[in-house]
Amino acid sequence: MSEEHVSETDEPRSTNEFPGLPLDVFEAAVEALADLRDDGKYTLFVGRLTSVRLIGEPRQFGPALAERLDRPVHDEEAQTALTEVTNFCRLALSHTESSAVLPFLERNVYRDETEELDDEQKKRFGQMLESKLRIVSERLYSDAVRARARRMETATGPCLEEMDVELVEQRIDQLRGEKIEDPFLRVRLRYSSDNTSVLPFSLFQGPWGSFVPFPLPSFEFECDETDIDLLISRLTHAKTLLTSRDESDSGEE
Repeated sequence: MSEEHVSETDEPRSTNEFPGLPLDVFEAAVEALADLRDDGKYTLFVGRLTSVRLIGEPRQFGPALAERLDRPVHDEEAQTALTEVTNFCRLALSHTESSAVLPFLERNVYRDETEELDDEQKKRFGQMLESKLRIVSERLYSDAVRARARRMETATGPCLEEMDVELVEQRIDQLRGEKIEDPFLRVRLRYSSDNTSVLPFSLFQGPWGSFVPFPLPSFEFECDETDIDLLISRLTHAKTLLTSRDESDSGEE
């Protein structure tokens, strides 16, 4: 936990002195992530078995947060903010009612800290937690994200969970006596299927804490710039097809 300033008087705590990020820093972190998302640099990804993750380059988040706060932000502070926002994103998806979220936070995540609070302080701390939950729900959860979460719960076929990329700089084919020295990529698509022997993310992962990876089936293929161009072209067309359909459905309502 980060070092806090503690008043020597008996005056009530401000919300900035409660466990977790101060509310203004938390809101700035969410707004920074919303900016990065709108610029195509961050994505809120909901997997069937890999919970909720904020996918992007952490080095871009720190400067975005510093700009929102109008002050320098160290890497450790940026990582702490990113982790807490991610955790609240999981809560926002796992629980739609704050009445279910607050007891979980008070009895599990912040149990030791809340034991030291009186009834009035617990009330104000609860209000701050509700505000954090509302902020991530309103700013980071689009209709498309919520629709994806509903689809994940009922999926019966393979669903994408992650993609890994490995750079291969040399391959020696002993059978043919050939050496390939032009670099290429090996792309691995990790996916979950209806018979994957793990619990759904809402039960397996839990709504709080860092993501712990576990084995998933995968499909690999070799890839060079030509393949990437083909993938970009086809996926761009596919996204246009899907978004145009979404806009058409919205117009009919």
